[in-house]
Amino acid sequence: MQGMKQKESSDDFSKYKPWSPRDRFVAFLRVVSMAFLLRGLHFWIVILSVSEPVASGQVNGALLRVSALFGVLHFIAGVGLWLTAPWGMVMWAVTAILEILASIFYTDILSYSSFVGIFHLATIILFGVLWFFMRRDEMGTD
Repeated sequence: MQGMKQKESSDDFSKYKPWSPRDRFVAFLRVVSMAFLLRGLHFWIVILSVSEPVASGQVNGALLRVSALFGVLHFIAGVGLWLTAPWGMVMWAVTAILEILASIFYTDILSYSSFVGIFHLATIILFGVLWFFMRRDEMGTD
């Protein structure tokens, strides 16, 4: 048995780096995805709620239309981010930018806190940083 070479396995995990930049990037996308799915669920709770103001027609119709738009966009972006699909990242950016613009220009309809805008800007910046490090690692440059 001394002269026999051990068969090299194709499942060699010695080259795998735990928490590589790609792993961090995917984890970030999954966390943002969960946040977007929860936010989309919040919009649909607003739309489908049977509370007294909604049932009596005292709620602004524009608020319901905007909530429906963002409810759909948040779900699409959340699923796309979870799958790490390029279209999910595009939908996420479009949704974030639209929500920031809506919170700036439609303050009479939407009562957003500044947290929403700060969250979107911070996640967009963090996305860029993590994407840069992931691409740098994939190219093999230090």
